[in-house]
Amino acid sequence: MIMSGSGCDVDIRRTRTGGATILLKRMLGSPSYVLPLVLILVVAKKLISILQRPSGRVRAKLAKDLRTYSFVGNTSNIPAFLQEVDPDEITKGGVVSIDHAHRHGLMHMGAVVLVSDVRGDVLLLKRGSHLATCPNSWGVLGEHSVSDEGPLDNAKRGVSEELGRDALDAVSSFNKLTEYPVYMDREFGNNGAADRQLLYMWEARMDKTKENIRLGLDEEVADHQWISLSEYLDW
Repeated sequence: MIMSGSGCDVDIRRTRTGGATILLKRMLGSPSYVLPLVLILVVAKKLISILQRPSGRVRAKLAKDLRTYSFVGNTSNIPAFLQEVDPDEITKGGVVSIDHAHRHGLMHMGAVVLVSDVRGDVLLLKRGSHLATCPNSWGVLGEHSVSDEGPLDNAKRGVSEELGRDALDAVSSFNKLTEYPVYMDREFGNNGAADRQLLYMWEARMDKTKENIRLGLDEEVADHQWISLSEYLDW
């Protein structure tokens, strides 16, 4: 799946308060390098939908094995958009298909992976024109978590399935950009359908230049491009 840009944006006004502000302040005050801040800025600028249809390579498995979650205690106390959520504040539910989770607005886990080469150039992916959800939209890599899959395994699987095994082998490090997953929701209409996720955010830093990285793109990816950090901030 691709975390979409244009065509599937969430209201930008929601990113100016609450969790997004907390994340931005935390990143601005961090001694770590610019990529964590870049990802948060782009998430706040372009926002978000993890696309409904899973990768064709794992569609059958995901249809059976998506774990749902709910908040412990006061269920009306929903986190702010992009607010980090302590895993101790959630409890496991049943296992359903992605379609069922979206139709009923059930919360589930996922990963956002910002893929960069050794020079810091960032990979963007274009969703296929033949797909029902967000066709032709550009974004970064995103992947739903299968039942009881760990966050790092989720990120690694996403890279392998969307970009190919060679791409995964070229990753020198997976760097977690937030300590806890962040809350994201996008409603599809007035019938209760929604994509509600707890997203772990990662950077996958490759040990090669983009010219030397061989990508085996998933069938849902129509195109890709590498852009600089300055271009990414303007995207």
